[in-house]
Amino acid sequence: MRDGHEGVVKILLERGDVNHNKPGNLGKTVLSRGAQDGHEGVVKMLLGSGDVNCDKTDIDAKTPPLWAVENGHEEVVKMLLRCGNVDPNRKGRSTTPLSLAAVSGREGVVRVLL
Repeated sequence: MRDGHEGVVKILLERGDVNHNKPGNLGKTVLSRGAQDGHEGVVKMLLGSGDVNCDKTDIDAKTPPLWAVENGHEEVVKMLLRCGNVDPNRKGRSTTPLSLAAVSGREGVVRVLL
């Protein structure tokens, strides 16, 4: 959902037979793409579906929270942390979300993670 098409996500979630935890062609889940691109509406819908893995590692060895942190999407980070099954200290390929936020100078995200 690179472009944040909330209407499309809603239709697919309503079907009930779409596995949104399965990585797509680029090796990322819909939640990872939404987190990476900061699509708050898409992330909110997916989290509301109740059947989403918020801490699933993708082909790049990153989780949705790590994608959101990397791109400075503070509100998405907050949403993902409320998911309940997210480890904010989980290391990706080479760093933790907090380390990445600090190195990138993302003060707001650092505050959220702390």
